[in-house]
Amino acid sequence: MKKLLKYISIALVIIWMSIVFMLSSQTGKKSENTSNNFTKAIFKNDISDEQVRNLSYIVRKIAHFTLYTIGGILICLCLLLNIKFTKYIYFISFVIGLIYAITDEFHQLFIPNRSGEIKDVIIDSLGMLLGVSFVKIVKHVIYKLKGSD
Repeated sequence: MKKLLKYISIALVIIWMSIVFMLSSQTGKKSENTSNNFTKAIFKNDISDEQVRNLSYIVRKIAHFTLYTIGGILICLCLLLNIKFTKYIYFISFVIGLIYAITDEFHQLFIPNRSGEIKDVIIDSLGMLLGVSFVKIVKHVIYKLKGSD
């Protein structure tokens, strides 16, 4: 069972990375349309086109943060399950996510009507930090609960 969890954790990180890569591979127009449609769906089409454009920016930044929060959780769990030492596991998880965020933004430089943005790397890093911190806190709480039996 433990071996299966190790493989599942690796598969989930690969799937997460593939989703991020796929989303980053969309042209600027397709990405904008996706954000606009999602924004319209949230507000049930009860907003103007200008409001959609303004809110879509926020939706995109929240999507960055959320995707990398999920990535932080998945990468950290994968390393915890697959690597024996844990002294720097949370830091290593964060650095892997940071490197992926940087390469993701670099990748976007080659996509029509897309750009690599430092602010997106910062947002991604904050999401990664939240995800890794969440795993660390949950692991600490579980450890404390087990120790109090």
